[in-house]
Amino acid sequence: MPQIGNITAKNAAAVNVVFNAIQPSSGDGVAAIWRAESIGTVPSMRPRLEIASSRSQGSKPGRRVKAALYVPFTYTDTSTGLLMQHSVEPFFVDLTLPAGVPESIYADAAAYFGSLMDSSLVKNIFSSGYSAT
Repeated sequence: MPQIGNITAKNAAAVNVVFNAIQPSSGDGVAAIWRAESIGTVPSMRPRLEIASSRSQGSKPGRRVKAALYVPFTYTDTSTGLLMQHSVEPFFVDLTLPAGVPESIYADAAAYFGSLMDSSLVKNIFSSGYSAT
C-alpha cells in the first residue's frame, strides 16, 4: 500500500508546484488529500487532489480507485478587495482494477495513462475543451 507524501507537479509554465500531503486515507472509501499550499492565501481556494480506493462493487471483484483534482479560479473583487472564488475546474478519474489480472498489466495501464495525460495533444484537448478533429 503506498504511503502518503508530497507530490510535485508542473503548471502550464512548466514550473514545479508541490501538492502537500494534507490527510492520508484512513481506510476504504476515505480519500487521501493533497493541496498546493504555495498557491493563494485561502486553503479552500487552492488546487486540491483527492484519491480514494475501495473494494469494487458488482459482479467482478477487485479494487476501485477514484481521483479528483479541483482547480479553483479566484479573483479579487475590486469593490471590496476580497478574494472571491468564481468557479472550480474539476478533473475526475474513476478506474477499476479487476482481481486476477497480473500486476504488470496494471503497471502498464498506469504508465500509459500517465504518459497520455502528459502528452501535448491531450493537454491541448483539456485546456481548449475540444476533442481532436
